[in-house]
Amino acid sequence: MDGAASRSSSCRCSVNKYWFWIRMLLTGNERLFAAVAGLLLCFPIITYYKFALTKSLFDKLSSEPSVAPILLLAGLLFILQLVEEQVERTNQYCNERMNLRVNYKLDNFLLHRIQPTTITNLESPRYRNDLNIVMSSLSNLSLILTSLITLAHQMVLIGMYAYLLFRYGWWFVLITVIFSIPGIYYTIARLKREDAHYREFSQVSIKTNTLSGLLTHPYVLKELIVFAAKPMLLSRWLTAAKERITGRVRFLNKEFRLSFLFSICSPSGQFAVQVLLLYRLSRSDITLGDYVAIMSAAAMLGAALKNFWTNLDVIKKIQLFSGHYSSFERNYLQQPSSQPAIVADDISHFSCRGVHFAYPDQPREVLRGVDVDIVAGESIAFVGENGSGKSTLAKVLFGFHDLPRGSLFLNRLDINDYDREALFSHIAIVNQDYIKYPLSVYENIAMNDCGEEDKRMVDDFLRRYPSLVPDNLDCETVIGNDYLDSVQLSGGQWQRIAIARALYKNAPILIFDEATSEVDPETEKTIIDGVLKERKDKMTLLITHSLYISAKVDRIYVLDEGNVVEAGHHEELLAKRGKYYAMWMAQVEGDKAYAS
Repeated sequence: MDGAASRSSSCRCSVNKYWFWIRMLLTGNERLFAAVAGLLLCFPIITYYKFALTKSLFDKLSSEPSVAPILLLAGLLFILQLVEEQVERTNQYCNERMNLRVNYKLDNFLLHRIQPTTITNLESPRYRNDLNIVMSSLSNLSLILTSLITLAHQMVLIGMYAYLLFRYGWWFVLITVIFSIPGIYYTIARLKREDAHYREFSQVSIKTNTLSGLLTHPYVLKELIVFAAKPMLLSRWLTAAKERITGRVRFLNKEFRLSFLFSICSPSGQFAVQVLLLYRLSRSDITLGDYVAIMSAAAMLGAALKNFWTNLDVIKKIQLFSGHYSSFERNYLQQPSSQPAIVADDISHFSCRGVHFAYPDQPREVLRGVDVDIVAGESIAFVGENGSGKSTLAKVLFGFHDLPRGSLFLNRLDINDYDREALFSHIAIVNQDYIKYPLSVYENIAMNDCGEEDKRMVDDFLRRYPSLVPDNLDCETVIGNDYLDSVQLSGGQWQRIAIARALYKNAPILIFDEATSEVDPETEKTIIDGVLKERKDKMTLLITHSLYISAKVDRIYVLDEGNVVEAGHHEELLAKRGKYYAMWMAQVEGDKAYAS
C-alpha cells in the first residue's frame, strides 16, 4: 500500500509540474494558441478532400475519355493546394509570434528567479555548469505550446487516415501501426541520449564560449596585444572547439547508425501495404484510384504517427527541464522558510565565533576559527597578505555566505534567523572586482531608472563628493564601450563611480574592499577621510593593503592564513611589535626606498 501511495503521489507531483509550466506559458498566449489550433484543424479537412479528389482523378484517368472532368478535378486539387499553402504560411506566422512570447516568458521567469540569498554556491564553477545545463534544457521547453498543438493535430490526422484505411481493410491500419513502433521507440530514446550528451559536454561548451569571449573582448584584446598571448588562447579554444565538435560528431554518428536501422521499418510497412494493394488491384477488387489513395493514406498515417511520437517527447522535455531546474533551484536559489524570518530594522552588533569556512568543492579552509566583533559607530580595517582571508571574512561576517548555526550573530541573534534580503538592504559594498554597468552615470550611481527626483538627489550627492565623477562628464551619458555613443572611462574613474554608488546608498554598513586601489593618492585620502568623518555613527569596514589607511580606523584585525593573529588600534598594534608592526615597517621602508 505504501509503495502504491508513493507512486500515486509521485504521479500527481509530475502532473502538477507539467501543468505548472503549460499554464505559465499559455497565460497571455491564449488567442494565438487558439488561432494556431484553429488553423491546424483546417488541414484534416483539406487532406480529406484532397484524398477524395485524388481518388476520383485517377479513376477518371483510367475510365473517362473526356478531358473536361479531368481538368476540373485537377483545378480543384490546385485550389486546395493553394488554400493549404496559405493556411500553412498563416500557421507559421502565428507560431513564430507565439514562440517569441514563450521565449520571453521563459527568460523573464528564470531571470526573476535567480535571486540567491547567499553567494556561497555562486562562487563555485559548478554554478556555471548547472546554469548551462538549465539553459540548454530551457531552449527545448520553448516549443512546448507548438508541440502540444501539433500533438492534437497529428491525433486528428491519425484518426482520419486510420478511418480512410479502415474502409478498405483493417489490416492496412494494423500493418502501418506495427511497422511504426520501432521508429517511435527510437524517437523517445534519443531524447534521453541527447540530454545526457549535453550534460557530459557542458564543461567543454563553457570552456569554448569563455575562450571565445576572451578572444573578442576589447579589454582582453589590449593585453593580448602586449603579451602576444593570442596564439596561446587561440590554441586552447581550438582544442576545446575540436573536443566539442568531436564529441558531437561521435554522438551524431551513433545516432545515424541507429536511425538507419529503425528508418527501414516504416518503408517496409509501406511495401507490405503496397504488395497487398497490388494483389487486390490485379484481382480488380479495387480501382487504380483506390490504389493511389490508399497508398497515400498509408504513407500519411505513418508520417502522422512518427510526428505524433516526435512531438510527444515534449512531455519528456518538461520532465527533464523540471528536474534540472528543481536541482538548480534547490542548490542556488532562495528557499521558502517554514519559520518567519526576523527583519533587521536596526543593526547594532555583528559577531562571529570560531568561524571555519571553505568554498564549495575546495578542500582548503579559507578561515580557521575566526572571532570578530563589530558594533555600530565603529570603523574597522582588515589587513594582511594576499590570500589571508580578508575579503572572505568580510562577506562571511555580513551574511553573504552560508554558515552553520551558532557561528555568526546579528544583534546577539543567529544570522540564520534573519531575512537575508532585508539584511542586504542595509549594506553597501565596493568589491575589488566592481562591475562596470553599461548605464548612464545617474543610473550607475542610483541603480534604478532615474526620474527627475532621483537625478536631483544624485546631483546633491555629487556636490558633497565632487571628486567621484569627472568634471567634463555629463551624468546623462552612458559609460563603457558596450554601446554606440557611450563614453569609456579610465580604471580609476570607473572605481570612483563604484565608490559613488556605495556612498549614495547611505547604508548603515559600508564595505570598502580595496575600493581605492586604482585612484591617485590625493583622491584616495580625500575619499577615505570624508567617509570616516561622515560615518561616525555607522559601521564601516575597510579591507586594504595600505596601512596608512588602516591607521585612521578605530580597530584593526590582522589576518594570516585564515586566522586573526592580532587585533587593536594602530598605536596599540605597533607597540606589540608583532605581525602588524612588521608589515608597517616594511611599508615605511619601501616608501623611503621609493622616495630616494
